[in-house]
Amino acid sequence: MQNALLNLNELTSNYKLFNYSVRAMWNGIYKAEIIHSNNIRFDESLKAGAEDYSFNLEYLKYVEKIGLTEYPLYMHYARANQSASVGYNENRQKGIVKDYHKESRLLKSLKISDESYINHQLWYFYMLVREYCFKDTPISKKEIANRLKLFTSEMDNFKLVRFKDKVLLYKRMPKSMIKWGLLHHGCEGVLFDQYVRKQG
Repeated sequence: MQNALLNLNELTSNYKLFNYSVRAMWNGIYKAEIIHSNNIRFDESLKAGAEDYSFNLEYLKYVEKIGLTEYPLYMHYARANQSASVGYNENRQKGIVKDYHKESRLLKSLKISDESYINHQLWYFYMLVREYCFKDTPISKKEIANRLKLFTSEMDNFKLVRFKDKVLLYKRMPKSMIKWGLLHHGCEGVLFDQYVRKQG
């Protein structure tokens, strides 16, 4: 990534860049005036990381452009076994679903490409699938399938192409062409295959 100043439409036209640029709080610098004048606050009902992105989605409502830089302004340390995402967390799952709907509302207000839209849905689907792959996951595979089905049913009305069809198209792409290669390994891949078979 090179240094750039982009409006939201330009940024969301590359969903991978949008996703990596604004999802975390540790990689950004904020204008305090925007936060204070619009009373932007953390959603205290969310825990385990989802509250960061929820905050950013609120902040983006009041931003016209975002500056990106490849210059390392500070270091972020990720400590093993101290992350908010190292084990099963019911609250984090609720946060993912809540952030999905909030991001959907933002993207609907912008002119995004079909590719960005598909990547947006699949990214959230992957994040939810990943939540059921921790060793301490206490729920059954049947319950996991029901939760995934419920979540994806909420996606279908965003555009005309059904989410099930997007998943099948995504699965059939060569692994080397998939931008993140997220759903082709380990537990995530197994659950993904089960979901695809269940949808028929």
